[in-house]
Amino acid sequence: MNIGEIAKRAGVSRSTVSYALSGKRPVSDDTRRRIQQVIDELGYRPNASARALANGRTSTIGLVFPPAGNHYTGMQLDFIGSVVEAAAAYDYDVLLSPSGVDSDRSFQRLLAERRVDGA
Repeated sequence: MNIGEIAKRAGVSRSTVSYALSGKRPVSDDTRRRIQQVIDELGYRPNASARALANGRTSTIGLVFPPAGNHYTGMQLDFIGSVVEAAAAYDYDVLLSPSGVDSDRSFQRLLAERRVDGA
């Protein structure tokens, strides 16, 4: 499902759907309602990669954490859970990245490829 299909079903142009979703340009209330109705009916979710390209944000933060070894402790899991809950309250996702000498390439890749907004 993409904005082209939504536009077709709502009887508007792709750019009108884009403007309604982004809020970058005014769209009449009637048109916005029609577009939202189609979105709700189809269960549309914007493509995260496309959205990140368009607005320069991934809505994801990286959490660098030591490798688990055999397992994480209860305290470590509580900490990770708290970070995830706090991020979710602001509509952010959390990507866990291992730390340590062998894992630094993973962390560097997260930042270099802009997979996260911060770590």
